[in-house]
Amino acid sequence: MEIKAVPKETLSIIPKYDGEENLLNLFILKCEYVVNGSKATGNAAQDLYLFHVVSSKHTGGAATLLSDHPNIKSYEQLKDLHATFR
Repeated sequence: MEIKAVPKETLSIIPKYDGEENLLNLFILKCEYVVNGSKATGNAAQDLYLFHVVSSKHTGGAATLLSDHPNIKSYEQLKDLHATFR
């Protein structure tokens, strides 16, 4: 399956996220905009790519949380993980 890269200008919309609870809603809102504009129904490779796009914006505590859950492999799972630890 073909992967459609997210343009740099669009990627810059997603801020770095360090796990600050009061910034989670903003982070998710920006991610939703980028992910929804780049999804391709039925394209598992694109889904995995978008997970890596979003997870690459994690730093500090958010990166540690993700590292502690190696079974997380999609943006939806990542979003659910953050909701669980609110």
